[in-house]
Formats: sequence, structure tokens, C-alpha cells
Amino acid sequence: MKKWITSNYHYMVPEFDATSAVKPDFGTFLASVQRGIDKVGVQRAVPVVMGPVSMIHFTKFQDTAVNQRDAVMQALVPVYLSLIQSLTDMGIQEIQIHEPALVFDDASLVPYFGLAYPAILPKRGGPRINMVAFMDDVGKNNYQWLCSIPEISMLSMDFTRGDSLGLVEKFGFPANKILGVGLLDSRSVWKAQPDVVVPVLAKLSAVGVTAIRIQPSGSLHYLPWDLTNENKASLEHPAAPVLSFATQKLDEIANVAKFAKGQAKEIGHEAAWKAFSQTVGVSRGLSHTNSVVQNSLRVSLSKMAPPSNAMAPVPSTPGGGRGTCSAAAANTCS
Repeated sequence: MKKWITSNYHYMVPEFDATSAVKPDFGTFLASVQRGIDKVGVQRAVPVVMGPVSMIHFTKFQDTAVNQRDAVMQALVPVYLSLIQSLTDMGIQEIQIHEPALVFDDASLVPYFGLAYPAILPKRGGPRINMVAFMDDVGKNNYQWLCSIPEISMLSMDFTRGDSLGLVEKFGFPANKILGVGLLDSRSVWKAQPDVVVPVLAKLSAVGVTAIRIQPSGSLHYLPWDLTNENKASLEHPAAPVLSFATQKLDEIANVAKFAKGQAKEIGHEAAWKAFSQTVGVSRGLSHTNSVVQNSLRVSLSKMAPPSNAMAPVPSTPGGGRGTCSAAAANTCS
């Protein structure tokens, strides 16, 4: 097992040796997609696909002498092309392709990205492609390359870690693409902080980026499920009004999207943050990296009852990787 990028979550490392072969069976996955279509409709069901380059990056190859990685990458291209075509044939309108390996800005991956994209992507008239990266920025080289690919309709990035905002400010953003702004921290139980969120939105507007979708910075499965499941003592704690678990993050997405579209004057947490900052003795604006706030949260939560739902499942969300379909995507574009 290895740590998943910069998180403390771990994943089972896939291994490939001389006895391995690329023999995909997407039957279960496509059946899950169909269930999503049946439940929320083809316009709102958004399949999530792990990209081929990240599959290569996170796989351990036993025989490096014969350059197995190159051979497997070559074999994956027609496999992914077939999968994307199957989703297209189902009438899917948008596909999330997650390429977390983009955040490593690894020069050795450049040939693989060039081999996969845009080769596996549908041509014009097919589903929208939302390329997703998280837990850091994608770096200047990857960012400019992603912006140059016409088959990519949307680029979703983490705006809570790294410097995604700086990349947009320096290099601009194509007018014909949608920017997925991962402003809601998927690895923090805090509510969105106005002094962090509002300036980012203002700066994006200042450089002419108007086609945006408000979303979490990554999958919400890093969070407890629902704050309302906590006991009465916990919910009466001074920290409770500024906490946000996975279910509450969905409401926050909608609130921030309304603010971004000019349909609300604030994101909705200003009074709660002001009251909490006064409680913990912080007089200036808060941010998710403020050590005083982080220490206050540790002290506050240590006095709360153990959570009743820490490992409960959460719904799939834009920019997230849990599940195969997202009903939330169509409701948060601003």
C-alpha cells in the first residue's frame, strides 16, 4: 500500500508482471452508469473514469528491462477509446476523466499524456470532457497543454492547495472552456471561509474568467458524512456552526455558486465565522492555513463526542472520485 498523493489515505498498488495482460471488462461499470441514467437522467449522470496516464503512474511494473510501462500504455489507448465510445453510445453528455498524475508535473509522463490525449477523446459533437486534477496545482507546463486541447471542454482544478489561481492569472483561460473551481476544501471539516473564497472569485472575474463551475477541491469521501447525525452536545458546541461534513458541503456548493452568479450578497457563513473567531480569540480574517484556527479546531473537536458516522459513504460530486455518476454537477455551474 502507498499513500494517495498528499493525503493520509492509502491505496493498493496495482502490479504488472510478465504474466499480466490488459483484458478489460467494463460490464459492471457500464451497468452502474446505466443505473445512474435511470435514476437522474442522461443529462445529469456523469461517469468518472480514471485516466490512463494515472493508471500507468500508480502501477508498479515488475520488469522494467523490457519497458512494460510503454507497452501497457500502448495497449490502453484503444481500450479507453472503446470505453469512451460506449459511454457516448449511451447518450452520456459529460465524462469526468481524473488524471491526478498531472499534479506531479513529471517530465517522464509527458510522452504518455501526448499519446493518450486527444487520441482517446470523442470528437466534436460527443460528450463534454471534464479533465480533473486535485490535491495540488498541475504546474505551468501541464496547464498550458491542457488549455490547448480543443477536445477538453472543462478543466477542474484544486483551488485550496497549490497555486491554481496563479496559473490562471499568469496564462489566462480559454473562453471556450469551463473552469471547475475547486473552492470547497474536500479535506477539511471547516465551512468555506469568506475571506478565502470571495477574493478568488473576484480575481477570476478580473482576468475575464466567467464560465466557471463551483465544486469541491476533490472527492468528499475524505470527510465524515453528515453533521446532523452528531449528538446534541456536539451540535451545541461553539465550533459546530462553522463545521461542514460531506452533506453540508453540497449545500455550500450551491450557496457559493449563487454568490458567484450574483444571486446572493454573501456566501452565507459570515456571521458564523465572526462569532467563532470571537470565541477563539482570533480578531483578523481566517484562512484554511491559519494555525490559530487549526489549533482551535483540534481543541474544540477533542471536547466533542466521537462522531457517529465517520466512515459513512457520501454521494459522488464534481471533482470527486467516489462512485460513477454525479447528480450534483448540473446544479452547480455558474
